[in-house]
Amino acid sequence: MWATGLMVAIVITVVIMELWLSISLLETILALVLAFSLSLVMIQATGATTLMGEFRVGYLLQTPAQLQYHITQLIGTLFATIIAPAIFKIFTTAYPYIIAEGEKSSSTKADAAQARRCEISGQVENKLSE
Repeated sequence: MWATGLMVAIVITVVIMELWLSISLLETILALVLAFSLSLVMIQATGATTLMGEFRVGYLLQTPAQLQYHITQLIGTLFATIIAPAIFKIFTTAYPYIIAEGEKSSSTKADAAQARRCEISGQVENKLSE
């Protein structure tokens, strides 16, 4: 399922880069491969940094690394499978327009969001009238 979306995104990127920026197909593919590879490196580096920080705290608290790793995995799994969906259910019960398809706006006021929307629509209307 995700592979189809990925291929569509790659094709759209190649077309945009060629038509608007005159960048060749080979250079675009190279840039996409490098971006993907470096993003994987960054994900691994971030995970390793976080894990080393947890192990350092465990060392300072005299906690065995194996026990600490299993407890953190258990807490993370518990949060991801039970607590996060429960919080989502609470929010969708309190604010049903979050997932309602036909409803465009909420019954609550979001002054900052409405002000930003008016500002953006005003900017777009000004650009169109010029």
